Amino acid sequence: MSRACGGDRNNMALAASISRARERSVPKDTIEAAVQRGAKIRSDDASLSEVLYEGMLGGIGVIVEAMTDNRNRTAQEIRALFRKHGGALGASNSVAWSWTRAGHLRVDAGDRDAASLAAIDAGALEIDDTDEQHLHVYVEPSDLRGARDALDKAGFKSEADLIWRPSRRADVPDVSAFLEAIDALEHHEDVSAVYHDAADP
Repeated sequence: MSRACGGDRNNMALAASISRARERSVPKDTIEAAVQRGAKIRSDDASLSEVLYEGMLGGIGVIVEAMTDNRNRTAQEIRALFRKHGGALGASNSVAWSWTRAGHLRVDAGDRDAASLAAIDAGALEIDDTDEQHLHVYVEPSDLRGARDALDKAGFKSEADLIWRPSRRADVPDVSAFLEAIDALEHHEDVSAVYHDAADP
Protein backbone atom coordinates (compact mmCIF):
# COMPACT_ATOMS: atom_id res chain seq x y z
CA MET A 1 0.00 0.00 0.00
CA SER A 2 2.97 2.29 0.57
CA ARG A 3 3.51 2.21 -3.20
CA ALA A 4 0.11 3.70 -3.88
CA CYS A 5 0.50 6.74 -1.64
CA GLY A 6 4.22 7.38 -1.87
CA GLY A 7 4.80 6.41 1.76
CA ASP A 8 2.44 9.11 3.07
CA ARG A 9 1.61 7.95 6.61
CA ASN A 10 -1.40 10.28 6.71
CA ASN A 11 -3.00 8.18 3.99
CA MET A 12 -5.88 6.22 5.54
CA ALA A 13 -5.19 3.02 3.62
CA LEU A 14 -1.49 2.97 4.51
CA ALA A 15 -2.23 3.70 8.17
CA ALA A 16 -4.70 0.82 8.24
CA SER A 17 -2.19 -1.51 6.56
CA ILE A 18 0.43 -0.62 9.16
CA SER A 19 -2.10 -1.28 11.92
CA ARG A 20 -2.95 -4.71 10.48
CA ALA A 21 0.74 -5.58 10.33
CA ARG A 22 1.20 -4.57 13.97
CA GLU A 23 -1.77 -6.74 14.96
CA ARG A 24 0.00 -9.69 13.31
CA SER A 25 3.11 -8.87 15.38
CA VAL A 26 5.19 -7.94 12.34
CA PRO A 27 8.45 -6.40 13.66
CA LYS A 28 8.61 -2.59 13.64
CA ASP A 29 11.78 -2.61 11.52
CA THR A 30 10.07 -4.82 8.91
CA ILE A 31 7.09 -2.49 8.69
CA GLU A 32 9.33 0.56 8.39
CA ALA A 33 11.41 -1.08 5.66
CA ALA A 34 8.27 -1.95 3.69
CA VAL A 35 6.97 1.62 3.92
CA GLN A 36 10.28 3.07 2.79
CA ARG A 37 10.61 0.52 -0.03
CA GLY A 38 7.13 1.30 -1.29
CA ALA A 39 7.79 5.03 -1.18
CA LYS A 40 11.02 4.62 -3.16
CA ILE A 41 9.37 2.41 -5.78
CA ARG A 42 6.59 4.97 -6.16
CA SER A 43 9.08 7.80 -6.68
CA ASP A 44 11.11 5.77 -9.17
CA ASP A 45 8.17 4.44 -11.19
CA ALA A 46 4.97 6.31 -11.92
CA SER A 47 3.47 3.45 -13.94
CA LEU A 48 1.99 1.58 -10.98
CA SER A 49 -1.63 0.49 -11.23
CA GLU A 50 -4.13 -0.99 -8.80
CA VAL A 51 -5.41 -4.49 -9.56
CA LEU A 52 -7.96 -6.78 -7.95
CA TYR A 53 -7.74 -10.57 -7.93
CA GLU A 54 -10.53 -12.94 -6.93
CA GLY A 55 -10.35 -16.62 -6.20
CA MET A 56 -11.27 -19.57 -4.00
CA LEU A 57 -9.28 -21.37 -1.32
CA GLY A 58 -10.95 -24.53 -0.06
CA GLY A 59 -14.44 -23.16 -0.66
CA ILE A 60 -13.58 -19.78 0.85
CA GLY A 61 -13.86 -16.65 -1.30
CA VAL A 62 -10.78 -14.44 -1.36
CA ILE A 63 -10.23 -10.93 -2.73
CA VAL A 64 -6.69 -9.62 -3.15
CA GLU A 65 -5.85 -5.96 -3.71
CA ALA A 66 -2.45 -5.25 -5.24
CA MET A 67 -0.34 -2.49 -6.71
CA THR A 68 1.92 -3.43 -9.59
CA ASP A 69 4.04 -2.12 -12.43
CA ASN A 70 3.64 -5.40 -14.31
CA ARG A 71 0.13 -6.85 -14.39
CA ASN A 72 1.13 -10.07 -16.16
CA ARG A 73 3.90 -10.89 -13.70
CA THR A 74 1.78 -10.18 -10.64
CA ALA A 75 -1.19 -12.14 -12.00
CA GLN A 76 1.03 -15.16 -12.68
CA GLU A 77 2.54 -15.01 -9.19
CA ILE A 78 -0.80 -14.61 -7.43
CA ARG A 79 -2.26 -17.46 -9.52
CA ALA A 80 0.71 -19.63 -8.54
CA LEU A 81 0.15 -18.91 -4.85
CA PHE A 82 -3.51 -19.92 -5.12
CA ARG A 83 -2.56 -23.14 -6.88
CA LYS A 84 0.23 -23.92 -4.42
CA HIS A 85 -2.29 -23.83 -1.59
CA GLY A 86 -4.98 -25.84 -3.35
CA GLY A 87 -7.04 -22.92 -4.61
CA ALA A 88 -7.78 -21.28 -7.92
CA LEU A 89 -7.77 -17.73 -9.20
CA GLY A 90 -11.10 -16.78 -10.77
CA ALA A 91 -12.37 -14.30 -13.33
CA SER A 92 -13.35 -10.74 -12.51
CA ASN A 93 -16.49 -10.64 -10.35
CA SER A 94 -16.37 -14.38 -9.68
CA VAL A 95 -16.22 -13.57 -5.95
CA ALA A 96 -16.90 -9.84 -5.61
CA TRP A 97 -20.44 -10.08 -7.03
CA SER A 98 -21.72 -11.00 -3.57
CA TRP A 99 -19.51 -8.59 -1.63
CA THR A 100 -19.85 -4.85 -0.97
CA ARG A 101 -17.33 -2.05 -0.77
CA ALA A 102 -17.52 -0.28 2.59
CA GLY A 103 -15.78 2.29 4.72
CA HIS A 104 -14.48 0.77 7.94
CA LEU A 105 -13.41 2.59 11.09
CA ARG A 106 -11.79 0.86 14.02
CA VAL A 107 -12.55 3.11 16.96
CA ASP A 108 -10.69 3.21 20.27
CA ALA A 109 -13.66 3.24 22.59
CA GLY A 110 -13.25 3.66 26.33
CA ASP A 111 -16.85 4.79 26.67
CA ARG A 112 -18.56 2.44 24.23
CA ASP A 113 -22.01 3.99 24.55
CA ALA A 114 -20.70 7.48 23.85
CA ALA A 115 -18.56 6.18 20.98
CA SER A 116 -21.57 4.40 19.48
CA LEU A 117 -23.66 7.56 19.63
CA ALA A 118 -20.83 9.55 18.05
CA ALA A 119 -20.55 6.91 15.31
CA ILE A 120 -24.27 7.11 14.60
CA ASP A 121 -24.02 10.89 14.36
CA ALA A 122 -21.05 10.38 11.98
CA GLY A 123 -23.20 8.34 9.60
CA ALA A 124 -22.67 4.74 10.75
CA LEU A 125 -24.60 2.14 8.79
CA GLU A 126 -23.58 -0.63 11.17
CA ILE A 127 -21.65 -0.89 14.44
CA ASP A 128 -19.98 -4.11 15.58
CA ASP A 129 -19.19 -4.07 19.32
CA THR A 130 -18.05 -7.69 19.71
CA ASP A 131 -14.37 -6.64 19.84
CA GLU A 132 -13.44 -5.96 23.48
CA GLN A 133 -10.88 -3.31 22.51
CA HIS A 134 -12.56 -1.45 19.66
CA LEU A 135 -15.82 -0.60 17.97
CA HIS A 136 -15.95 -1.48 14.29
CA VAL A 137 -18.01 1.08 12.42
CA TYR A 138 -19.13 0.70 8.80
CA VAL A 139 -20.11 3.63 6.60
CA GLU A 140 -20.64 4.39 2.93
CA PRO A 141 -17.26 4.62 1.15
CA SER A 142 -17.89 8.25 0.24
CA ASP A 143 -18.53 9.09 3.91
CA LEU A 144 -15.35 7.52 5.29
CA ARG A 145 -13.15 10.60 5.66
CA GLY A 146 -16.00 12.71 7.02
CA ALA A 147 -16.92 10.03 9.55
CA ARG A 148 -13.33 9.75 10.74
CA ASP A 149 -13.09 13.53 11.13
CA ALA A 150 -16.41 13.62 13.02
CA LEU A 151 -15.29 10.89 15.42
CA ASP A 152 -11.97 12.63 15.95
CA LYS A 153 -13.78 15.88 16.72
CA ALA A 154 -15.94 14.00 19.24
CA GLY A 155 -12.77 12.78 20.97
CA PHE A 156 -12.59 9.24 19.58
CA LYS A 157 -9.46 8.21 17.70
CA SER A 158 -10.00 5.79 14.83
CA GLU A 159 -8.24 4.08 11.95
CA ALA A 160 -10.08 4.21 8.64
CA ASP A 161 -9.88 2.08 5.53
CA LEU A 162 -11.91 1.04 2.50
CA ILE A 163 -12.60 -2.68 2.67
CA TRP A 164 -14.51 -5.49 0.99
CA ARG A 165 -17.33 -7.08 3.04
CA PRO A 166 -18.77 -10.50 2.16
CA SER A 167 -22.50 -11.14 2.32
CA ARG A 168 -21.97 -14.51 4.01
CA ARG A 169 -19.39 -16.41 6.03
CA ALA A 170 -18.27 -19.99 5.47
CA ASP A 171 -16.57 -22.53 7.72
CA VAL A 172 -12.95 -23.37 6.94
CA PRO A 173 -12.26 -27.11 6.45
CA ASP A 174 -8.55 -26.84 7.28
CA VAL A 175 -7.81 -23.73 9.33
CA SER A 176 -4.04 -24.20 9.45
CA ALA A 177 -3.69 -24.61 5.69
CA PHE A 178 -6.03 -21.70 5.03
CA LEU A 179 -4.13 -19.33 7.30
CA GLU A 180 -0.87 -20.40 5.68
CA ALA A 181 -2.30 -19.52 2.26
CA ILE A 182 -3.58 -16.12 3.44
CA ASP A 183 -0.21 -15.39 5.02
CA ALA A 184 1.58 -16.22 1.75
CA LEU A 185 -0.70 -13.87 -0.18
CA GLU A 186 -0.30 -11.06 2.34
CA HIS A 187 3.48 -11.32 2.17
CA HIS A 188 3.64 -10.96 -1.62
CA GLU A 189 5.44 -7.68 -2.27
CA ASP A 190 2.71 -6.33 -4.59
CA VAL A 191 -0.23 -7.15 -2.30
CA SER A 192 -1.73 -4.35 -0.23
CA ALA A 193 -4.69 -6.18 1.34
CA VAL A 194 -6.35 -9.61 1.43
CA TYR A 195 -10.03 -10.20 2.30
CA HIS A 196 -11.91 -13.47 2.75
CA ASP A 197 -15.31 -14.75 3.80
CA ALA A 198 -14.11 -17.35 6.29
CA ALA A 199 -15.95 -17.58 9.60
CA ASP A 200 -13.39 -16.84 12.32
CA PRO A 201 -10.48 -18.93 10.97
